[in-house]
Amino acid sequence: MSKRNVVVVGAGIGGLSAAHWLTRRGYDVEVLEAADRPGGRMQLLERRGDLVDVGAQFFHSSYESALGLIDELGLAGNRRTISAGTQFARPDGSKFVLRHDWDFPCLLGPGGSASLMAFGLRYLVFGKRFPMSQIVRSIPAYDDVSVADIVSRSHPRHLDYVVRPVCFYFGDPSEDRSFNMAVDQTARVPDMAPSGKAIVSAWAAYPRTEELIARADDRLIETALEDMEKLIPGFSGWVEDVALVRHGWGNAVYPPGQYQGVIDFRRKAEALEGISFVGSPYGGVHMEAAILAAKRAVTRVNQGQ
Repeated sequence: MSKRNVVVVGAGIGGLSAAHWLTRRGYDVEVLEAADRPGGRMQLLERRGDLVDVGAQFFHSSYESALGLIDELGLAGNRRTISAGTQFARPDGSKFVLRHDWDFPCLLGPGGSASLMAFGLRYLVFGKRFPMSQIVRSIPAYDDVSVADIVSRSHPRHLDYVVRPVCFYFGDPSEDRSFNMAVDQTARVPDMAPSGKAIVSAWAAYPRTEELIARADDRLIETALEDMEKLIPGFSGWVEDVALVRHGWGNAVYPPGQYQGVIDFRRKAEALEGISFVGSPYGGVHMEAAILAAKRAVTRVNQGQ
């Protein structure tokens, strides 16, 4: 095989990014994909003109490589700004909509606000610096402990309204649900729903995901509707259509010490001639990490590795 030929296995965002850049550099690229569509965990559903993203749903403003790729492909004009608040359900049944960071003190109260401020000072202002989308070094003080250990002394409101949402544990902190995160995509990007109807994505989250995988589709839908009813009373009576999407794989939660494991694997992988690995596990669970891994893979190919 000519050294100008490259085979990319997998048509997720990482594989497609690598294929794009290699093609632009003059390589003959063949992309292999086991599924019946490209995109990996990115998928777009359509219903009577309304669109909904399942899987990856937005580009964060810090995704420099992803946003650069959008510009490179001439798609900058398709960007839409997301403008929506986050609704929290309190244990007493009341609701609180968070639209700005300065709303946090009203939600957390004095104790929760002080706990959040102490956490921010220790880990953000005076903490150790590291790339947000790449795993390049292990910091034992951070990597060898769990989130539970770090926040074990945090104020309950700090845990319920900051830590758990960041860990994809949205919803009423007093209840245990299988589907505990919900996003109204119409509120986020109205352009995607010309009908004006709400398009709500309900997400299953750790630690119930393994249990849910084995359930039949109809039972999963039933469970999702039951859980959404608890979050939004009357919800199940408004539903006109339901679509269930099962992603073939997802990123596992990193256990303590796993950053060093990722670094060790990457070091061994880079010693292999003619093979490069691309994927978000190199730097987290988001697309920016996968695109950065694709950039590194393209550099290796150019260097004859």
